[in-house]
This record gives sequence, structure tokens and C-alpha cells, in this order.
Amino acid sequence: MRTSLTRFTTLALATAAGLAWPTLGAATPPTNQVGSFAYACGGRASGAGFPVQSIDLGGLFAPGESICKEDFDGSMMTKVKATVSHSGPRGTGGGTGLVKPVGKVLVRASNNAVGDGEEVGGALAGFTDVLTIDAPGLAGEPGVLYYRVQVKGSLETHGPSGGALFRVLPVSSRPPTVWKDWSVNTDIVTPDAFLAVDETVVVATNLVFGEPLTLTTVGWAHAGIRAATGTGHGIVAFDGKNAFRLKGVDHITTLAGAPVTNYTLSSQVGLPW
Repeated sequence: MRTSLTRFTTLALATAAGLAWPTLGAATPPTNQVGSFAYACGGRASGAGFPVQSIDLGGLFAPGESICKEDFDGSMMTKVKATVSHSGPRGTGGGTGLVKPVGKVLVRASNNAVGDGEEVGGALAGFTDVLTIDAPGLAGEPGVLYYRVQVKGSLETHGPSGGALFRVLPVSSRPPTVWKDWSVNTDIVTPDAFLAVDETVVVATNLVFGEPLTLTTVGWAHAGIRAATGTGHGIVAFDGKNAFRLKGVDHITTLAGAPVTNYTLSSQVGLPW
């Protein structure tokens, strides 16, 4: 099943005319069912911290001063894409998330915060699979899955208070998970920062042997500011060839850390684990 969800909400803003202005929002894509999704936002930062066990991108943006869009496909056999561009008195911000069949993720975010600052852009994209991992004598016992993701792209930010981040985030029905971040920041002394990324990283989630594990893998790009009312502009670009690819299991252990090598793994989607 494919959905593309947006909704209009009228919010009263403190304007001299006392008018209510529409803001365009989006429902957070589901991570509790098989599928691929894209989610993008642009606008004023809310000041909230980054979530690490959900994909609540919209929570990082101020209601009434931002726009978000999302796309979801339960079959994982069609392209999903969300693109947003927001412009206001504080600058511009936006992003694009894209997933191509099967499980090829591309994300890009940019911003240019001026004046009172706080204009940011974000995008994420990913896919959800249901795995069953088992091993002789371990049914019902807890364990840990470590798996590899290949990423290739760049982060840059400029100005007195720029900040940019890229994250590989697992979201699991068996939390917590271990994720990987790359980031760059600027200040008055060092107003320009750039980082090229080309590596294969290992992220992790808990599991229970012999029981289904719903596992979402996300690429998350955010171009923003380092401090409240900050200004700066940046680009996070993981949108080229081989930008984000699942590379399969690295290793599996018991919860105590003992290696498990004689395991079996089934994938509901058929991804290359």
C-alpha cells in the first residue's frame, strides 16, 4: 500500500492583524510495518533535540513556521520521494528524501539562516524489514545483531553558527539501538567546515532468537544552526551513486557478547542481509 500524506493545520500567529496562517505538515511515516519511506521538512527550528529511537523529523521544526512532506510504500517495489523547500523572513531551508527499489536511499538537506536565524532543512529516508534470526539452543534468548551500511556523501556548513549532521539510524522493535553520526560545526573563528564521508559503518540492535524483529534503517540529513538564533548556511548531500546501501550482517552475539556463528536469518522483504 502506498500513501502520500500531508495535512493543513490553521495556527494562530501573533501578528499585528491577528490573523491565522496555514502551515503544511505531514504525518510521520510508519516504522512498525514493512515498507520504504521518505520524509522532508524545512523552516524554523523548534529547538528540540534529535530523537534516537524514532524518525520524528517534524518535531525538530516549529509549527506554523515550517513545512513537511512524506511518502510511504508498503510494497517496497516503487520509488518513494519527499521534497520540501521553505522560504521565510529567517531564510530558506529544505530537503529531499528518496528510496529506490529495493532499499537504495538518497537524502539531501540545505539551509540558509539569516537575520534572526534558525531556518533549517532536514530529510530522511529508509526502509523497514521483518527479520527472524535463530540458532540452535538459543530460541527465546536475547542477542545482538550488528550489521553494515555503506555511506558516501559530504557535509558542509558556513557562517558564525552553522551546523550539519548525517546519521545512520536503526529503529527497532527491540530497543535500544546503536547508531552512527557525522557532523560539522562552525563559529566566528572557524566559519567554514567540510567533511567528505566514504565508509562502511556497523550499527546494531537487540534481538530475541527465534522471534520476529521489525527493523528500520534510516539515512538522516540535517542542515542547520549550532545555537538558538544562529545564522549560517550548509548542505548535507548523500544523494549520489552508492550514497547509502545495506551491506548485510557483520556479526551476531548473545546479549553477553558470545559470538553466534551457526545462525539462520530470514527476511520478509528479501533484502541482502
